[in-house]
Amino acid sequence: VAGYYLADADAGYKKVWTNSEGEPIGMCLKKGNTDLEAILEAAIDTLYYNGTMAELSKKHFGSEDDVKDVRTVTEEPVLDLSALKTIQEGKLLVGMEIGYPPMEYMDESGLTPLGFDVDLSYELGKLLGLEVELVNTAWDGIFAGLDKEQYDVIISSVSITPERQEVYELTEPYIANALCIVVKE
Repeated sequence: VAGYYLADADAGYKKVWTNSEGEPIGMCLKKGNTDLEAILEAAIDTLYYNGTMAELSKKHFGSEDDVKDVRTVTEEPVLDLSALKTIQEGKLLVGMEIGYPPMEYMDESGLTPLGFDVDLSYELGKLLGLEVELVNTAWDGIFAGLDKEQYDVIISSVSITPERQEVYELTEPYIANALCIVVKE
């Protein structure tokens, strides 16, 4: 995300600190939704295996660094969709706050969602044979929306923390986000 702001040299931002570890980012599901979690894990592994994750990283971040060491998948995953169940049959409802570039944001017209998580959601939909519907939700209510079954999964840069793991199902990381501090010059 910092890279998005730093990419424009005329914007007047500079990076003053970067941590040495990546922050693990996962997909968040309602507690107990282990069937869909397992299917998403296999789908994410498939996207790593077939190179799609590297392509998305290059497209949105300019390199593969954000996904390079997150998952190592050496064999083609088995994608068993027999237990696939979503809130609306034939659809994957994805909660996200579309205001966090380059992960998820609107195009200049304000009509079309763009970003890494947006593209990832559509790639998952293709693999699972589901239509993807993005549900734009303010971050301060995104977990409540999951609890109320307004969407099947949150794909919106959710940091994996022990506190969240107690309350929700979280996939293994699909990306690592290096934490840094960016300030106005």
